[in-house]
Amino acid sequence: MKKSLLFITGIFLICGVFLFVYSLNNRSHGQNGFTRDIRDLQLKMGPVLAFPTSKFHLAGISETQVYLQNLNHPQFGLFSTDYALSALNEIALHLPGDFSVKHRKINMGVINDTTIYVLSSQRAELILINTGTGQRQEFKIPGIYFDRTAFVAKGQMMGRYVQIIKDAMKIDLVRLNYEKAGIDRTYTLKREPEEVFSNDGRLERDPDGSRFFYTYYYRGEFLCLDSNLSLLYKGKTIDTTTASIQLSKSMASTNGKNEIALTQSKPPKTVNRYSCVFQNRFYLCSAKIADYENMQQFNANHVIDVYAADNGTYRYSFYIPKYRGEKMRDFSVRKDCIFVLYRNCMVKYRLDSLPA
Repeated sequence: MKKSLLFITGIFLICGVFLFVYSLNNRSHGQNGFTRDIRDLQLKMGPVLAFPTSKFHLAGISETQVYLQNLNHPQFGLFSTDYALSALNEIALHLPGDFSVKHRKINMGVINDTTIYVLSSQRAELILINTGTGQRQEFKIPGIYFDRTAFVAKGQMMGRYVQIIKDAMKIDLVRLNYEKAGIDRTYTLKREPEEVFSNDGRLERDPDGSRFFYTYYYRGEFLCLDSNLSLLYKGKTIDTTTASIQLSKSMASTNGKNEIALTQSKPPKTVNRYSCVFQNRFYLCSAKIADYENMQQFNANHVIDVYAADNGTYRYSFYIPKYRGEKMRDFSVRKDCIFVLYRNCMVKYRLDSLPA
């Protein structure tokens, strides 16, 4: 009798634990102070392009081509594929050895279907390359540290200018006139040393070149600027997060020269992961769960918050699923397609139409 009672008690305990875990996974979250309007866009999974390594990242998208960069490649490792993701084609660039992707001061981007740019802060040089003919134009540029670059118009490039001033890092958004080898526009971000990493973010270009979006990684804000780096508006994401980042200083040696390095003593929580712009919509992959959002759905997907690009007004949200358990590493919206980069592949999703 005692054995039967123990057996029944054990069964009840196991069922109770199972129900508790199930309820945790399916409960709605209610702690972050904001809500989402989740839309079901009925995404249809299309072709999948597998990568030979897990080191590919999205380098840019033109009207007909998707460009990818292999960070394991011995030199630059640029590849392209069409919108059907039919094949991965390597583009021979024949760049100097110190244009290797192993050097962190290298940036590249897409200008149009046939032209890319490669910028080396180390060499103070910008190269425009026709991917069809191999023809190139070379420009000397100021010897400053550029990153997060984006093409503006003929002769103009936008990016971040990172400086060390009085043992602190300063980040500006700048417009480079590469035909005149100078900076002709500047937008200054906050200068306080404690704000260094809270200013870290991502620069995106509207495909028509009229607007540029700078999204902060660690706080719920983004900037919309025109091609002259005039601020059009400051956008606020629907979450309520502000950055709280602790810094520490250390000495680092570069080419035999000792320099002060700023690092994050306690890494902050990412708020905004990835973003893109298309047809007056700003798409932002958020890392924050909303109040009453289903935790199981949130953990199985990536949530995309959509804002009106002309004024930053929140419109709606939708989910992009993980692929075989793999997290998204980047994405881009084009026409009726969403190209999503995962660890080992790219997946194309189709949708009938995007909500207004």
